Amino acid sequence: MNRFLPLLLLALFVCTGVHCQRSEAPDGAGGRTEESPSEPFFFIQLSDPQFGFMDANQSYTAEAELMERAVGIINRLRPDFVVVTGDMVNASKSTDQVAAFKRSMAGIDRKIPVYVIPGNHDISKTTDPAQLEAYAKNYGQDRFSFDHKGCRFVGINSCVIREENPDLEPEQYEWLENKLAEAEDARFRFVFSHYSFFLKTPDEADKYSNIPLSVRGKYLDLFHRYRVAAVFAGHLHDVSYGEDRGMKMVTAGALGKALGKGFHGMNLVKVYPDRFTYEYIALDRFPDKVTF
Repeated sequence: MNRFLPLLLLALFVCTGVHCQRSEAPDGAGGRTEESPSEPFFFIQLSDPQFGFMDANQSYTAEAELMERAVGIINRLRPDFVVVTGDMVNASKSTDQVAAFKRSMAGIDRKIPVYVIPGNHDISKTTDPAQLEAYAKNYGQDRFSFDHKGCRFVGINSCVIREENPDLEPEQYEWLENKLAEAEDARFRFVFSHYSFFLKTPDEADKYSNIPLSVRGKYLDLFHRYRVAAVFAGHLHDVSYGEDRGMKMVTAGALGKALGKGFHGMNLVKVYPDRFTYEYIALDRFPDKVTF
């Protein structure tokens, strides 16, 4: 079966922050590459716009309005790129929801790349080839890898991991290992996933919102082996932070419907030559420009 490489849309975005700020400079981050910038840069992670969730698939008006606000922020702040960590829509087979999401994303400035990976509402059953093919048709490839200013960025289809798909999970694991291994000189390696591998602690019990223990350990060992600095995820519709041996597990809240104590927002990640920061910011708290 063909594997889908990441959808590259083009987008613009803006951000700084106030809520949930973190700053890390993990051990073993590695040396700079030749393209390492002398100035810091930033990118935006948005997750779970999930068109249709707020009105039980009867409409997507509320989500479209939130996305319009997010696009306006992005186009004002102009991040280096944007990553959407899944659940673009609530009902994967709804052509209306998919079309509405794509219309909203088309408003992002075309000079800014946007990378998209699937969530469980985009591919509800990874053993169904038709769902994988529909995802590829709607959004492009289901994973990505690229280098930017001395850092390696890798996005994965975490649905095949959580379901422990007997064919796709081992194949993607090998691909992921290769992408991490070949970035030997990267200052930082960042991974993007819809599901969090854990929310707070690496040994926490299996939950709806994390990767099961039966497969979690081998990925955490892989991330540690290749000095992954952080994994950025969503799915929870709320904010959570954890750590495993220096690697940060960053779970962003939802742009769409918020759950728990969550709120509508996006994750702003600033990357400096020797450290990085991240903070999840409510849409109404974004500043006029990003400062370092």
